[in-house]
Amino acid sequence: MVLGFILYETFDLVYNFGALTYNGTKYMYKWYYGIENETIVKEKEIEMLRLRIKFLEETLLTDRSSEYHKKAE
Repeated sequence: MVLGFILYETFDLVYNFGALTYNGTKYMYKWYYGIENETIVKEKEIEMLRLRIKFLEETLLTDRSSEYHKKAE
């Protein structure tokens, strides 16, 4: 029973230490070489698309509403 506990805790420590080392190394590599995360790039692209849609909607609504009022008169 004690041996199982020692083995379990040893495996847990080795796994967590390895994960921390791997993730830390990966972060430092990406930071040093300026590699951006894919989710950040996608979020920026989505934000640019939202702004473009907003601009197009405002332009479209402004143009059509003025045309509609001219035709109604």
